[in-house]
Amino acid sequence: MTDRRDFLEDFARKHVLPALRDRFVHEALNKPQKLEARICHGIDQLFPGTLRGGKHSFQALDVCIPIAGVDDEIRLKECPWSELEQLLGSGGWLVSSADGNRFYAETEFEFGHPVESYTAG
Repeated sequence: MTDRRDFLEDFARKHVLPALRDRFVHEALNKPQKLEARICHGIDQLFPGTLRGGKHSFQALDVCIPIAGVDDEIRLKECPWSELEQLLGSGGWLVSSADGNRFYAETEFEFGHPVESYTAG
């Protein structure tokens, strides 16, 4: 994988709303719990509404990069979707394809509010 910052900046340019691109990169690198909370409770502030809904398009052997919602030992490291899928919790997570062109993000379940997903690709 290229430099983590370069990867995140490229991902942000492709998918994150302009006002939060720098904040997204900073949180992904330095404050992953804050980014996870933002995905859980304010995902609509990160991604355009046109990306709301849908299912992930990852296949078992696709190389993915977990950006948020996973333990630090695998965060921002390449791994196959089949291994990563088993580690994802109950929400507040974001996974990208290795090239940054596809992603899947999911909010956490809150009583009275269904899980929301955002996806590209």
